[in-house]
Amino acid sequence: WRLEKSAPQAGRWKTRDGHELKNGTYYRRRGARWEDPVHSGVKSWAEYHGPKERIDADFMEAVDAYEQRLDEWEQKKRFVNHRREEQLSRLRARKQE
Repeated sequence: WRLEKSAPQAGRWKTRDGHELKNGTYYRRRGARWEDPVHSGVKSWAEYHGPKERIDADFMEAVDAYEQRLDEWEQKKRFVNHRREEQLSRLRARKQE
């Protein structure tokens, strides 16, 4: 996790005087404002948004969540199969009596 040297200027529209225009992306309402790169200052970009974008943290988090769901599914499947085998063995034992 390293500090970023500069924030990207792509997608940020400015007037001839250099003032930033506020378009639809500026007013979006998703999550906390400090998590939104549009509202970030120089420091928060360098310390949070830049490194997060560079390592593609959102994709990594989605992959981790997917792997966790797979693991939980495998555990449920093993549990159900184990219980089924127990039930079948009890049923076979009753039939043999």
